Amino acid sequence: MQSDRLAALLLLSQVEGVGWARYQSLVRAFGDERAVLAAKEKELLEVRGIGPKTAAGVVSAGDFDAGKEISEAVAEGVSIVPFYSPSYPGRLLEIHNPPLVLFVRGRPESLSLPSVAVVGTRQCTHYGRRQSFAFAAALAGAGLAVVSGLARGVDTAAHEAALEAGGATVAVLGSGVLNVYPAENSGLADRICEKGAVVSEFPLRARPDRSNFPRRNRIISGLSLGVLVVEASLRSGALLTARWALEQNREVFAVPGRTDSAQSMGTNALIARGAKIACSVDDVLDELPPGTATASPARSPGTAAPPALTSEEQAVLDSLKPDPACIEEISEITGIAVEKVASALFFLEMKRIVRQLPGGVFESNQRAGGKK
Repeated sequence: MQSDRLAALLLLSQVEGVGWARYQSLVRAFGDERAVLAAKEKELLEVRGIGPKTAAGVVSAGDFDAGKEISEAVAEGVSIVPFYSPSYPGRLLEIHNPPLVLFVRGRPESLSLPSVAVVGTRQCTHYGRRQSFAFAAALAGAGLAVVSGLARGVDTAAHEAALEAGGATVAVLGSGVLNVYPAENSGLADRICEKGAVVSEFPLRARPDRSNFPRRNRIISGLSLGVLVVEASLRSGALLTARWALEQNREVFAVPGRTDSAQSMGTNALIARGAKIACSVDDVLDELPPGTATASPARSPGTAAPPALTSEEQAVLDSLKPDPACIEEISEITGIAVEKVASALFFLEMKRIVRQLPGGVFESNQRAGGKK
């Protein structure tokens, strides 16, 4: 009986124009999914919100072979998770237009873990890649799952970092889970499935059509407690994910970037419009519900280094180990001019890597045991 309902739901989920709201209207009118599919076009048109195109789509829904799709999913080890299943992630069910069905490779339970999305441009700079890796590794080290879209650039770095940190990560696709896009990330997708999941609302072998990705982005934000945009241009799809997050009442964070970098214009604009600035993982964790983080990122195995440092910042930081020092002493130790030491210390304080003590001396927070 349940398999019949799943097959009927799969058919309806593939009808263009049938999302959550129209699905609810149709089921209320006819009783269940099978009755909807058995209805005549004239009857369907009598349902509020159902036009000729949608009605015709429902009548011809049988063109999609739901039975074959279910059989192939079983053969390939893919879970088909309908919205009414206990395995369906509760956070996703809260959004305005949740997917009727999810196709999941890997561990469906990972979709319900406390998670933060890490997203950004495909054409990321070296800075963006490093920031994505550092933040994702630290989030994983704090016990959070990392959600992203498996795209090139920032997304790929986020997934890889979470795996290296020993954490779970979830990849949401704009194609079918048996048609990974981009193809070069197929191996990464296999690794993700070992501790996390690769998920899509599209049929198993669906092509990565352009129109799929905005829909994909609402799932990325919907699964997450917050969305961290690492690096994004003004036209980046990551900004669409941030917009979905705002509509879904999720936290939005942005990593500041260079003012002369096109790849950072989108993230800097988000900050100007009220997104929370993220200079360290603590800036993210502090905004999440108490108890969300199950470990200290500073002490978790596999946690990446703090946000990327310039060579001068790194030299200044190294000079503070093992003992605190004043600006003049740091200048003497490093050979860096006093004014440049002062500038480096300013940015290290912003990143919460060092702190100033009474008497004008500075101490590394790494030595002091983390954020104070």
